[in-house]
Amino acid sequence: MIGGTSQKLYFDIYTSASAPVNLAGATCIWRMSYFGSIANAYLQKTAIISGSPVNRIEVDLEPADTAAINGKFLHQIIVQDTSGSVFIPSQGIVTIVGKIGG
Repeated sequence: MIGGTSQKLYFDIYTSASAPVNLAGATCIWRMSYFGSIANAYLQKTAIISGSPVNRIEVDLEPADTAAINGKFLHQIIVQDTSGSVFIPSQGIVTIVGKIGG
């Protein structure tokens, strides 16, 4: 992705048995850290639960969130359900590069 631009990230959350997770009432957090440095999150956002489908969340990145960074990052979604159970359904790698020419 290009640093300093708006981005909408969508994630569909499933169980290990490939069943959609009903996220009604859950709290979902998206975190991103520099690759190889997971002790501290560089950025954390509360995800929006869309409700349709029941297992979809959205993370809105504003230009200021990524304008000053460049490189490879690890991202994870943290879900806390209504019973208080916490799980991490997915993670991945994001590469952020600045605009060419400044």
